[in-house]
Amino acid sequence: MSFFKNRSPRSQRPRLSGMEGLEDRKMMAGDGMAAMDHPLPTLDPPVLIDPPVVIGPVIDFPDLGGILNPVPSDKFVGTWENINSLTGGITKIQITKTNGEYEIAAWGACVPNDCVWGKVDLETLGTSVTDKTHEFAIGNWDAGFKDATITLEVDGKDLIANLYNVFKDESGREAYHQQMRLTDSGQLIEVEELGNNHLENVLLGDWVAANPDTRGIAELDISQQGDEISVQGFGACTPTACDWGDASMNLVGSTISDTSAEYTTTNWDFGFKTTFMTTRLDGGDLVVETYNVFKDGSGRENYRSEERLWKFGDSNHDGMFTTSDIVHAFVAGEYEDGITGNSTWEEGDWNRDGDFDTADLVAAFQHGGFDIGPIAPSSPRFEFDPNDFVLIPRDEIGPLPPGPIQPFAVDDIMAEDQLIGGIRPRG
Repeated sequence: MSFFKNRSPRSQRPRLSGMEGLEDRKMMAGDGMAAMDHPLPTLDPPVLIDPPVVIGPVIDFPDLGGILNPVPSDKFVGTWENINSLTGGITKIQITKTNGEYEIAAWGACVPNDCVWGKVDLETLGTSVTDKTHEFAIGNWDAGFKDATITLEVDGKDLIANLYNVFKDESGREAYHQQMRLTDSGQLIEVEELGNNHLENVLLGDWVAANPDTRGIAELDISQQGDEISVQGFGACTPTACDWGDASMNLVGSTISDTSAEYTTTNWDFGFKTTFMTTRLDGGDLVVETYNVFKDGSGRENYRSEERLWKFGDSNHDGMFTTSDIVHAFVAGEYEDGITGNSTWEEGDWNRDGDFDTADLVAAFQHGGFDIGPIAPSSPRFEFDPNDFVLIPRDEIGPLPPGPIQPFAVDDIMAEDQLIGGIRPRG
């Protein structure tokens, strides 16, 4: 049954709590989550990123007593070292398991020793609340000045790691994403970002699940107030969608200076579980991943889900609702044609009742996404200008350079998060 039919006003939709939401009630109902229709795209052959190293605090490189190579019997446990000796990012990742609990540790490129991120819990996830195979994982480092969330996915004998770095210190650095392949031979290979999706151009508006019978996210309403981007999520419930409430949405680029958005991240804490959500653009589809970790001791399995969402009214699937979509729908010739149930989304059936009629046009305009335009630029703030700094080749670094270092040029930890890899102020 589609939740879109006979929808109630948002103010009347139930708030998500306890066991509410189809995606979190399957143990009670006894059914499993439907298989994902849209797997993650196959990665192109990895391309090494090759920035110089950054200057950072001197920290001893500890021995965590881990395993030198991934263990075949456990898809997550192992140690992976970056094959790019000049990386400005993560140099090493290590995952251990003790008494059934996973921990992940990471190191970042600093001079003369790598910066230690430390160990944090790593939660593994399946694809439903009853799936015990767990081929996904998630961990988070809260460094004070930034949050770094890592997600992992089993890919054959390898792991695909996605790292989302979101700054909280008002330094002007942009949130950014990194992707890495952790190979079965213990190598960490950085994958180059293409950086051409420009999610900020189409993000605002109301997005609904392409699958009307989804058990996961049914709708995301994304809006902007000043510099803040917020999202209101709705989960698939019956007879009306469960309201997840509003949360802040972070725009995430491909580098620390990238003001465009390739991804977004959002966190919800419902008490009984936490949800980390990412979005990215694939054509005109908004691809939404959620990582759901339970905290209530209910016995439900943590799970990861993926949905494709369409912007309300976007019949030609370009990510926007404009006059072109209305024309596209009318060209199909099914507007109030008297034939019951013969229309698709592309033919104007936006309220999912099977027909294209006045109700669809009213619903589309009520969702407020018509010609909404891109996200407005944020207010002026400190700009991190690479022209104010000088690259220092790795083999010439030695001791810290003379002269004062700008406060933002060296972090207390994770010093690899600078705009350029070995830097010092000009002059």
